[in-house]
Amino acid sequence: MKSIFGFLFLSMLSINVFGFSNQIDNDTLKVKTAEQAFYDTSIVFTEDWIINQTFSYSNKKYDVNKGLALVDSIHSYAFPIEKKTSSPFGRRHSSFHKGIDIPLKKGEGIVAAFDGKVRYAKYNSGGFGNLVIIRHINGLETYYAHLSKIKVKPNQIVKAGETIGLGGSTGRSYAPHLHFEVRYRDKALNPEKIFDTEAYCLRNDETLVGELMLSSKPSRHHHVDEEFLAKGTVYSIKSGDTLSKIAARSGTTVSELCTLNGLSRSSILQIGQRIRVN
Repeated sequence: MKSIFGFLFLSMLSINVFGFSNQIDNDTLKVKTAEQAFYDTSIVFTEDWIINQTFSYSNKKYDVNKGLALVDSIHSYAFPIEKKTSSPFGRRHSSFHKGIDIPLKKGEGIVAAFDGKVRYAKYNSGGFGNLVIIRHINGLETYYAHLSKIKVKPNQIVKAGETIGLGGSTGRSYAPHLHFEVRYRDKALNPEKIFDTEAYCLRNDETLVGELMLSSKPSRHHHVDEEFLAKGTVYSIKSGDTLSKIAARSGTTVSELCTLNGLSRSSILQIGQRIRVN
């Protein structure tokens, strides 16, 4: 008799336990389904969503007064790899460094800076080497370059702190390091405006697009026209413009302008012609 009651008790306990477990699984599934639907349908993850192109925006305007929430009660952040930065954002010799460099050992894990969706994950022949680009809910994109191995794929949803690749020295790289960029509509921003690269934490929970757009740190001998930069990554040629003048105002070099636009130093610029400046 005891064995019968014992069997019934265990059966009822199993039903309750498994029923509770199933409820948790169902709730988790609902959350994941809703999250997937958001990433599949939200404008930020559908417009200009090109998985095989490094820069996916083309002459897109932006509002410098737009507020960007970096974290909230649901979405967190992480520094890609907690190691000292060796090369900051800004003018470097005859070029403009559009990210920060963080030396590391080959094979060390690189994590996503914020929650988001992978837009690009493959070898990039433009110098980045193995490159992962993640677009985030606020419209920012983060770039992780020179990886030895890519651990994610396009259209994959990732969380802040999730490993997305391993550090390396692929592409145009002098030694194992992470080249880390933050961009808004293809415009390179200074990561140090967002992160304290010594404490590996955010400087603020939110910011303005305009604050990040005015983030270049040129040398005192090289003036950057901030109003010019705020116009975006595409510029319309005006009377009197030359490649050298445009380069000076946009914080880049003539060589980079030529590379971006398929021009030569001797190319004749036409009034109204549109060229990429970043």
